[in-house]
Amino acid sequence: MKDELTELLKPEAFRLLVEHELAAARRYERTDTLLVIDVTGLDAVRDAFGRDGGDVTLRGITRLLRRTARDSDILGRLGDAEFAVFALNCAGNALASRIADAVERTEDAITHLTIRQLSVELKIAITEVRRSETFEELAKRAAPSTLYAGFTEGFSS
Repeated sequence: MKDELTELLKPEAFRLLVEHELAAARRYERTDTLLVIDVTGLDAVRDAFGRDGGDVTLRGITRLLRRTARDSDILGRLGDAEFAVFALNCAGNALASRIADAVERTEDAITHLTIRQLSVELKIAITEVRRSETFEELAKRAAPSTLYAGFTEGFSS
């Protein structure tokens, strides 16, 4: 149940694991956070460098997320240019700050494409879980309105 390109969880597998953790969060009264990450500028990279250039960029973003997330965090690829991190027992601002710092420091494919007058931007929506919240409710609050349809669409397939 992993995405072939990034080896991150596909939407349905991500949803199932998060639903399990939502139940645990209620039981143990812990604070969990969902980060939805939208990559903008990917189409320009693909126009300039082809699909392979886009794939290199997506794999670079995946490496960045893996380096900044903790082992206990759940990572998924929700759509073509959308990712998510479910951070267990963590305030979302701390993880978002680590991701932002990693973006500034990274020396991988993302930076190399930026040098050629192209760049991608990561937009991060941070949503702390409410105690009695279902996955559907969390997804609706977490995804910016422009992303919501694509964000939830992948979970029904």
